[in-house]
Amino acid sequence: MPDRRPALTIKEIQTALGGASRAKVHQLLRSGELPSIKLGPKMRRVLPQDLDDFLARLKREDVERRKAASERRKAVIERRAV
Repeated sequence: MPDRRPALTIKEIQTALGGASRAKVHQLLRSGELPSIKLGPKMRRVLPQDLDDFLARLKREDVERRKAASERRKAVIERRAV
């Protein structure tokens, strides 16, 4: 079933990202990290599914980063124990 939620404004994205700055949101849009739709010279919108996908990707990357850091700590502890 298609997503019927309305496209999000910059301000709504800022709120969804926990109060991210307007500049940070625009940086994410310019880089393509967060896909958007350009509706006019000064009007961009983000589809809710794109925001959901972006947040899921950030969460996955954070989990992977934490796991790698934990493994590095374990390796250091094991080397010290030898």
